[in-house]
Amino acid sequence: MLADAEFVVNLGSMLANGRVMFPEAVHLIAVDPAGMSGDLEFFDRRFPGVAGRIDDFVVALRSGAMYTFTVFLDQYWSPETKESPPKWTAGKYRLSARFDGRGASKVALDMPGIALMNFWLGTVASPAIEFVVTGR
Repeated sequence: MLADAEFVVNLGSMLANGRVMFPEAVHLIAVDPAGMSGDLEFFDRRFPGVAGRIDDFVVALRSGAMYTFTVFLDQYWSPETKESPPKWTAGKYRLSARFDGRGASKVALDMPGIALMNFWLGTVASPAIEFVVTGR
């Protein structure tokens, strides 16, 4: 995402004072060989539950800056089919990413000023990539 303005984005949640990050605001949209579309949500199986503090995963972006991170398909699940990771049958797929920009949602008592930051709000999607899953 490139922009002419400076802003911050909320990519999701953080645990352990930023040692663990969950980019939940980034969804994957998969289109299967039959043309059916499904939303995939981030899910880190190492942390099925949380007991403790949760903070927003905030990234500041200067004008023209870009932030990238690597994800793996086994870190996503399908809320529709309840599969984690999703099961891919043989065929040609399309995959794109969607970012749902929102403000601070986990405002802790010791960090109330985070809600005042210049958050980018809205939705933006990437172009789709195509890939083929072969039979096993």
